[in-house]
Amino acid sequence: LLNFYEELGDVATAAKVPMETLTSDVAALVAGMDQADRETIVAGPVGTPERLTEFVTTNKARVDSIQQQAEKAKTLFAQTIEWFGEAQNKPSPEVFFGLIARFVENFKKAVADNEKRRRADALRMLTAATEDTSSSSTLPSLPNAPITRKPKDRHLAHEARVAKRRFKNRTRQITGDGMMDEILAGLVSQPLQAEVHPRRIRASDDA
Repeated sequence: LLNFYEELGDVATAAKVPMETLTSDVAALVAGMDQADRETIVAGPVGTPERLTEFVTTNKARVDSIQQQAEKAKTLFAQTIEWFGEAQNKPSPEVFFGLIARFVENFKKAVADNEKRRRADALRMLTAATEDTSSSSTLPSLPNAPITRKPKDRHLAHEARVAKRRFKNRTRQITGDGMMDEILAGLVSQPLQAEVHPRRIRASDDA
């Protein structure tokens, strides 16, 4: 469909053909040939100049062919504008074929512009993809990047480790002596004694 204009033939040349002038010229040519033919008939073979006889004999068939071609062109043009729905407007061949020629020219220009725009978009997408690839390759590797801690963070981490060790030691002491019930009883009777050691409680009871 994009090459539909190739089936139209030389529309630009058809738009330059003045049908009225062409029809008038053909009619004049036919009238002149008819007049020459009548003169040869009136004068007869003896009275007709040889050059006129030769002219009529040589060109009469050619003029008849031109007349037939002109009539055929008029008929085909009438059928064409009828098919395009322009018969009621009665456009001349110059106007009708001129519109088609301009349409074909604008259509070719639109196709060329779309192709340029498509290539520009493809180039822009390729450039963007290349830039993204190059930028991603220059990014530092996050897992291997060193992690720097602030002094305050290091201090808090150290205190957390110390507290964890103290808790584990206290748990081992309580569990190792097997005095869980006595510790709980001591905490209930004396809730303000924060530091409760099973060995100290046993020593105080023995005393």
